[in-house]
This record gives sequence, structure tokens and C-alpha cells, in this order.
Amino acid sequence: MLAVTAQLQVRRTAIAEFEVLAAALWQQSHANEPGLRRYEYIRRADPGSYLVLMLFDNHEAFITHQASDHHAELAGQMRELIVSIEVELGDPIDGAFGEPDGLVRSDQQPVIHPARRTAYAARYAMPAAIWWRGGT
Repeated sequence: MLAVTAQLQVRRTAIAEFEVLAAALWQQSHANEPGLRRYEYIRRADPGSYLVLMLFDNHEAFITHQASDHHAELAGQMRELIVSIEVELGDPIDGAFGEPDGLVRSDQQPVIHPARRTAYAARYAMPAAIWWRGGT
């Protein structure tokens, strides 16, 4: 399982347009990505500020999402509306997460990247030194 969060700020004049695109991306992602478990947009207190929570079966499923045609099209349109974005990859905590049965840490899964996904795999590589894996 791989958890991904994104914090983003959208131009206040583009909030309605962004939310229409977010809804379309949510629908296309859930309809076309079997490795996607959750993909949720959350409005934050500051207008135009959002938190996106994504859960994937593994890193490969995340790369599949990033490289999909629907993501390229809709996220491309969103990019013009976004002022800032910060993406972070992480793992659920064993015993403190909603799906304890069959939970597999993201560092224990094979990752296969066809040539089309190479750029996304490099951009969103799993960090090597993460404290919960014993890295420094």
C-alpha cells in the first residue's frame, strides 16, 4: 500500500473551475484504475487550499495513475489554476490504518516501469532514507 498526499493552493478566482476538474479526475481515476483505493479532495479552511489523499495498492499503481491519459489531460488543465503544490509519499502505520488485513508496505513490493512511465517514476521515486524504514 502506498499513501500519497498533496497539499495545493489554487488561485481564488479559479476555485469553481478547479473543483469541476477535480470531480472529473476523481471519476475517471476511480473508473479506470484498479490499483487505486482512495482518491479524495478535501477543502481546507483557507479558500483555494486543498488536501488530496490518495491510496494505491503499490508504487506501480501510483505511477499508472500519474501516467494515465485522463490524468495527463485533466491535471494539465488544473496546472494553470494551481499556485503551489507539495506531494509526499508515505506508508500506512501497521495497526493504525483502516485496512489491516493484507497490508503490504510499499518498500516490499516490486516496481515495474514501462518506458512510458519512466519520467514519473523518477519524479516520484520512493525516498530511500525514511525513518520508519530504518534510514537516516
